Amino acid sequence: MAAKSSGSSKAGSGKPQGKPAAKAPAKSNTTRAHVVKDAKAGDWKVKVEGNPKPVAKAPTQARAEGKGKAHVKDAGGGQVIIHNPKGRIRDADTVKPGNESPKKDTKH
Repeated sequence: MAAKSSGSSKAGSGKPQGKPAAKAPAKSNTTRAHVVKDAKAGDWKVKVEGNPKPVAKAPTQARAEGKGKAHVKDAGGGQVIIHNPKGRIRDADTVKPGNESPKKDTKH
């Protein structure tokens, strides 16, 4: 006697078919670096969000801002946030190819 065929083929060797593998997310250009004054040392530090240690330090705010922009550019773009000596944000600048605001930036 011949075996009955259900009409389905065994394409996947009997393993259940789940969701396809998720694609790795595209590299996000949301690196955010903060230029802050270190009151104890008297210098300026560049701190990246998510990293407790500073990635750079400089004797002046302008030099620290330059180092922060270079770091963010090397990381694929993002934002540099500059704080005044008391810790309040005084300015922010987007480093391409970061997510630039549609508003016109008149400072940079």
